Order: sequence, then C-alpha cells, then structure tokens
Amino acid sequence: MVGTRLLSVDDMVQYNLFLLPADRSTPQQNEQRLKELLGEIFAKLAPMLVEYIWQHQPFNLKYHPSKGN
Repeated sequence: MVGTRLLSVDDMVQYNLFLLPADRSTPQQNEQRLKELLGEIFAKLAPMLVEYIWQHQPFNLKYHPSKGN
C-alpha cells in the first residue's frame, strides 16, 4: 500500500438531510422534492467550498432512499 493511507473518522464529514414532507404528498413527490433541494443546497454551498482541498473525492450531495420504505 505504498502511497495510500486509510481514512479515519477524523478525515471525513457526513451530513444527513431529512425532508419534512408536506401534508398529502406522495413518497414519489417527496423524493422528487428532496432531489430538487439537493441541487439548490449544492448551488448555495459550492461557492463556499472553493477554497477547500478535496484530496480524495470532490464534495457531493446524493439522494439515498431510506431502507425502511
């Protein structure tokens, strides 16, 4: 493993975003809204992240459906 190192918990940050759905919205509508919000959030954060060095992976936001649904 020359030139590589294992990442520790101190080397990363993870955030979880949860959508508070509107009344009478379907799971499909909630999923679509959350995906739209991810784009908006990323657009607002991107200018603030320019000065940070992302050595292993660039900053990214992804949608992951819950395992319980």
